[in-house]
Amino acid sequence: MQLINFDQQHNPASELANEQRQPTLALEEAQDEIILLREQISSLQQYLSEQLQQQQVIEQELDETKQELKLMNAEIQLMVEAEWLFFEEIKEFMRMLPSNGKISREALLRLFSKFYSEIDASKELEPVRFTLSDKR
Repeated sequence: MQLINFDQQHNPASELANEQRQPTLALEEAQDEIILLREQISSLQQYLSEQLQQQQVIEQELDETKQELKLMNAEIQLMVEAEWLFFEEIKEFMRMLPSNGKISREALLRLFSKFYSEIDASKELEPVRFTLSDKR
């Protein structure tokens, strides 16, 4: 009596079934891989969309900051010009002082009035109040 190993048996029906199943398995694996790739693409698209939105927000904030800096720069330039004009007025004021060095109230008010008008022409000037001890 000869022992036949089950694995070594020749079964044509089994081979045919295996051959038919292999393309089906390969197709299923390919479809699973396609689904996985589509999910990865969708995830990457969402990530890139979020990154683009963040970049646009940052660019908007940068543009707003640039505009604010330009306005601040213009204000600083105006203040520097006003300061220069004020010191020029002081120099002229000093040349116009009488030889005894007494300063009149009206002359000081004119000087301060010019200074305030140079700083902010639209702002109403607040009156400058002097006491007797302020006059020298």
